[in-house]
Order: sequence, then structure tokens, then C-alpha cells
Amino acid sequence: MSSNWMTRNPGKRVCDYDICDIFTPAFVGTTNIEKAVNGFKASGICPYNDNIFTDIECPPSMVTEWNLPVE
Repeated sequence: MSSNWMTRNPGKRVCDYDICDIFTPAFVGTTNIEKAVNGFKASGICPYNDNIFTDIECPPSMVTEWNLPVE
């Protein structure tokens, strides 16, 4: 669809109002329930899996460990 939009609108810049016309057909053509379910499984959201990522893969922020400067 995006190539069709570019063909129909040569030289025109894509603006905010054009995004839905370009994005929607691609989204509808590639999205399905199976992909959504697998995304939740892979991320450990549903079913919940606390061990899906290790602490090494997602370390806590070190910013909270910094000592504050003394004035």
C-alpha cells in the first residue's frame, strides 16, 4: 500500500494525516492473534514467568547506587 501511496502522490511528503492510510493495510495484513499470544509468552507476561530474563540481561539501574555529593 505504501508503494501505491507514493505512486499516487509523486513528490508529496508524508504528513501526519497520511500515516493511517499507509500503515493500516500493512498492519492488518501482518497482525494476528497467534503473534500477540506468542509475544506475551516470550516476554514472560502471560503465563507469568519470573525467570524468563536473568539479572545479567536486565541489571538494575546503577544511578540509585551513586553517593550524593556533600555540599
